[in-house]
Amino acid sequence: MQRAIEYEIDRQIEIVEDGGEVDQETRLWDDNQKVTKTMRSKEDANDYRYFPEPDLVPVEISREWVEEIRQKMPELPEAKRKRYENLGLSAYDANVMVEQMETALFYDRVLELGADYRIANNLLVGDITAYLKEHNIDINQTKLTPQHLAELVNLITKGTISNNIAKKILPQMLENGANPQEIIEKEGLSVISDESAIKSLVDKVIENNPAQVQAYKNGKTNLMGFFVGQIMKETKGRANPQVINKLLSEALNK
Repeated sequence: MQRAIEYEIDRQIEIVEDGGEVDQETRLWDDNQKVTKTMRSKEDANDYRYFPEPDLVPVEISREWVEEIRQKMPELPEAKRKRYENLGLSAYDANVMVEQMETALFYDRVLELGADYRIANNLLVGDITAYLKEHNIDINQTKLTPQHLAELVNLITKGTISNNIAKKILPQMLENGANPQEIIEKEGLSVISDESAIKSLVDKVIENNPAQVQAYKNGKTNLMGFFVGQIMKETKGRANPQVINKLLSEALNK
């Protein structure tokens, strides 16, 4: 349709500029030749009019009935998108969320349970959406519940688990409907925030990597990521990143 319109614009402008008149006709689009062609001509505008059907009675719709229907309609995608943006989501994240209405409705239920809107969004548009696409299903076909996702988000917010641990247990929640707290307790996945425990790991990593420590002190501060990674490896991703960074910074900058 777009190509046909663009072609007609140019064709009709050329006719008028050459002093001619545009015929009133119905034309069709030939996509192979990229041109419009005459289909049938019309003698005058009356040939285009709509004729009332005498066997159909007029339908009169009251303004009150229209408003009643409007009140019963669900939130439309554009309104939902704007609400998400006003909540704090980026335009991109809001668009991704609205693309799948089942996921958007699921997200709304998670928010109603008090979960952090940004963490919940990141999980839904990230790992959960990837899982749904991989298995060619929608979120209502999984065992995940809004209550369990809200609990998972709250555990991240409280610092009980890290984002990495949350992503690790999500497949179990999606496949088995497992409670996140039960998974964490069963598998011992809670975040290690005890400073004395992390301090011993910091000392160990510094002792075992003297060359990297010297390079850091000489200005290669991007090696901080290396030290953090070593401690995360030792704790299988369970150590609190904030505590690690604090203790590492103190130790390396003595």
